[in-house]
Formats: sequence, C-alpha cells, structure tokens
Amino acid sequence: MCIRDQQAAEFGKQAGVQVTLEHINANDLAARATAAIEGRKGPDILQLLNNYPHLYAGGLEDHNQLIAELGGDKFYPFIMDAVKVEGVARGVPYFFGVARTRIARIFSRRWGSTSSPIPGKSISLHGKKLKKFGMPIGQTLGHTFGDAPGFAYPLLWSFGGVEVDDKGKVAINSKETRAAAEFVKEFWFAACDEGGLAWDDTSNNRAFLAETIACTLNGASIYFVARNTPEKAAPGMADKIGHFLMPTRSGWPLPHRGDVLELHHHLL
Repeated sequence: MCIRDQQAAEFGKQAGVQVTLEHINANDLAARATAAIEGRKGPDILQLLNNYPHLYAGGLEDHNQLIAELGGDKFYPFIMDAVKVEGVARGVPYFFGVARTRIARIFSRRWGSTSSPIPGKSISLHGKKLKKFGMPIGQTLGHTFGDAPGFAYPLLWSFGGVEVDDKGKVAINSKETRAAAEFVKEFWFAACDEGGLAWDDTSNNRAFLAETIACTLNGASIYFVARNTPEKAAPGMADKIGHFLMPTRSGWPLPHRGDVLELHHHLL
C-alpha cells in the first residue's frame, strides 16, 4: 500500500466514510475528468494538472472558502493563477514541480569546456553538434502531461507569449507565440531527435538512460532510476549525469519566470 492509500484509509476512519482511491495513468486524467464532469458522475475529487481547472471550471466547485481556511495568502501567486478562474478557486493547489536539463559530460570535454555544454546563447549551435555526433537532444513534444508542456511553456513565456492575458482573455495568437514557434521549428530539425513528436513522458527517460540521446528535460526521477536501479540504465549511467538550469532569456531566449530545465550529461 502506497502512502496515498494509507492517507485515504486514515481519512476514511476519521471522517467515518468509505474512501476509494483510484490509480490511473496521468495521461488519462483529461479524458477521465471530461467524462466525469460531462456525465455528472464519477469521483468526488479529481487530481488535475497544469491549467485543467480553467478547462473544466464549469464542472468544478467553488473552493474559495477552503482556500481561505488553508491560509490562501500563503500560496504562491503563480500557482493560484492555475486554479483561480474569474476570481473563483476551482481547485486547491497541491504541488508544483520543476525539471532541469541533463547532458553527458563527455560533450563538455569534446568542446574543450568544463562548464555546461549548452550555455544559453549557443544551445542551437551545440545542439547541432550533438545531432551531428549522433547524440541529439531528446525532447518529449507529444501529447503528454509533463515533460512536453514543461519544455514548451517556459519557451513560450520567454518570447513573451501567453495563453491568457491578465484580463483572462485568450491571447495565444500573437507575434510572440509565432516567434517561439519559429524558434522551436528551427531548433527541432537542427538539434533534436525528430521522433520526439510521438514521445510520451517515459520515452525520453528510456532514450536517455540507454544513451541514444545526449540530453533531455526531466524531473529528478531520471537520475534516481540510474542511481537506485542501475540495471535499467547503461553501465555507470548515474555517474555520467549532470544537471543545469534552463538557458536564460538571453540564450533561448529563455526564461524570465524562474522556470528551470535539466540537461543530462553522459560521460560515455
């Protein structure tokens, strides 16, 4: 029994109710949420991601009072923006995670540098070198919940693009968004494994741990797998991994909201 099952069971005892906790794939959340809200049946509580509260606002309860009881002013403003729709909190912030970019340290040496092999201003240049070497940047950019938006959102923001403006109006159609898209197009074909368009959140992990890509954006899990279950990774992989922040705005230009990426370093 995992910790969440234990918490659910304990809550059920304290509240005198029967609690059923359902474990589903994170990529199935959107479909399950849509079915529950449109069908008016299903779970009483949903764990949603990213901007989902805005997508399903019409089917979610007003959580303003609960937010206040939890000390609403203690939540980071940016995470409240994710759940508050037209002044009404349609959810309760649970957690926020970041990723970093990882790349094999061997490439730093080949370029005659001991610093991060992809400093901001030259990420496209070094990415081209990586791809020519046969070890491209491997970025998830398919329909998946974590690494793809974790890469795309900061990049969009770094160019000044937004999905919704300060007044709640959809503002994705802008010159800033188009500039970001043009950068991604050039960067993708020049530096990345183009199969990433079909990858989910496990694909880049597998590719990186198998040493078929040089770097990727990911959470800490990719390192823990290499360190704690070395049989699931290339030999000595854990000691080949390095981490650094997402390139700065002057580099991608990325990002200006404190977002971070992790690039993995292989020592090969």
